[in-house]
Order: sequence, then structure tokens, then C-alpha cells
Amino acid sequence: MKRILLSICVIFSIGSAFAQNDQIYFYFNNKIQNMDLELGTEYELLDQRAIKVDRFDYYLSNISLLKGDDLTEDAIPESYLLMTDNSNLLNKQDYTFNGLDISDVRGIRVHIGIDPVKNHADPALNPISHPLALQSPSMHWGWSGGYRFLVIKGSVDKELDGNVNDTYAYEAVSDDFYESFDILFEVPQNGTISINLDVHIDKLLENMNFSVLTEHGAGTMVNAIMDNAATNDVFVLNQSLLSIDEVNASSMEIFPNPANATLFVTNSFGIRSIGLVNQLGQKVLMQEYMEGMDKVSLDLNDIKPGAYHVFCTDVNGKKTNKLVVIQ
Repeated sequence: MKRILLSICVIFSIGSAFAQNDQIYFYFNNKIQNMDLELGTEYELLDQRAIKVDRFDYYLSNISLLKGDDLTEDAIPESYLLMTDNSNLLNKQDYTFNGLDISDVRGIRVHIGIDPVKNHADPALNPISHPLALQSPSMHWGWSGGYRFLVIKGSVDKELDGNVNDTYAYEAVSDDFYESFDILFEVPQNGTISINLDVHIDKLLENMNFSVLTEHGAGTMVNAIMDNAATNDVFVLNQSLLSIDEVNASSMEIFPNPANATLFVTNSFGIRSIGLVNQLGQKVLMQEYMEGMDKVSLDLNDIKPGAYHVFCTDVNGKKTNKLVVIQ
């Protein structure tokens, strides 16, 4: 296991009857050269090589809280995350873990890929909403190979001649790529936290010459990508946004509650985005507001009755949520 200090539209929620009620919010942002990734758009890698990304999917799994001076692991059960960026509508990915005991947490440990037991299980046994269920496009190689841990495809200027016309496709498939990395916090955390991670694709593809344009399973290019993923500061934490600001939390209001056809959300800090999440952890609604509205309304006519979490991101990037019942 390699341990490094790191300075990242789906939601998957879990809980335990014996745990506390703390939560971790994960927010992932795909970037190249500190710019938000848009699929099919031309960017430069660190060696000034031009590249386009048309598909970028990968698995993270088996997350543990690292507690105390000795970084004792407190595993989050069934923490399997499928990161996918194929819609070209939003490059931000959100995950929420509920029912945790976040006390004296110094960091988290995350694995890239899927553990060997789950990796070779039948994906058809998982509910359709589960990250390990069959996906389209496929993330499962087959029974013997298991899951595709990471897929990245697009086109690149292989010869450095100014033409981005060489198609590349890399798919990592092997238990050997199951690797962990640590994200350590500058200050111990207690209570609900927000983990904002930038995923640097230029760091993921650093020091690659694209001499081989297609590799499925393993090989020189895939091996380099997966080594970078675990060791090259691909996942960079914004330390300043860890703690959930209680003052900010009190600025968010929702009404009516219970709600029927329309739900109103207010936030005096300005609303950048609103998400509605059901009790299975599935995002059923997402809206963004570029101008940072103080008050917004959500149309609930297509939402099934039940209990939901309303997640609000203000213009400063602070994350809050409240429970609402929809009738």
C-alpha cells in the first residue's frame, strides 16, 4: 500500500444502525491544467501535447476513515463509487455517506478499482442502481478479468505535429491495479465534513509518450496511468472546504415541508446548485444557477412521494442539506 499526502451525476449513500449521524460529502471535479474538463474539447497536457478526452470512467472503493495519531482505519462498508463523465453536461460528481462516526478523523483511505472478491463476482446480482451493476457503456470486462478499473479514451497529438487525430483508448483491468492512497487532513475533523477533490487528468497522463495508442487490460501505457493515479497527486483535496460551516447551514431554508408540487429553497449566501436525493442515495433532480440566486423553486410534479435530502451549494462552495417530505 502506498501512502501519500495530497493537498474531486451520481450519489451512493450508506448507513449503519450502530453509527453516529455524521456525514461525508464528496465532490469531484475533473480538470486539465486547472481548467474544468469538457468532453471532446482540446487541452494541453503538461508536456504541451494537445489532447481530447471523450470518455473518462473509473472506480473508487473501500473507503476508510483514518482516526487518531496512529491513523486507525474505520471502514465505511460497501463504499463502491463509479465515477463517470460521459454526459458532457456536468463534470462534477457528488457522493454522500450517511450515518458515520466522524471523531478525530485525520484523513481517509481510498482504493482505486475493486477488491478481488467483488471484482470477480457476478455484476448482474447487484441492483440496477448499484455502482457494480452492469453499465452502459460497459465497465465490466468479464468473469475472469473483472471490472474495468479505469477507462480513458479520446484523441491526441501523438507526433507533436499540431494534429489531434490519433485515437487512444486505455482500459485498466487487473487485480494488480487495486491500490490505495491516503488523503490526510491538515486539521483533525469532528462531525460532518465536505471533501472537495479536483481530479487532475494531466497528472494522470504525465510522462506518457503515447507510443502505444490502445491497451486493454495492462501494458506500458495502462501501467503508467494506474501508477500515476495512486502516486502522482491526481486527487487533490481543497483543505479550506473540509468543515461544514454551521452559520452557513442555518442560512438555508426550505418550505413548505411537507411539500407537494413545488419546493422553495432559500440561502442568504446565494445558491449555486441544488440537488434532490432519495433514501437510496439516488440523485433524482439537479439544477445549477450561474448567477447565485437567493431563492429558487423546484418542480416536484415528477418526483415520487417520500423522504428526500435537499443538497444546496452556495456561491462560496459551502455544502448544506435538509430533509424534506414530498407528498
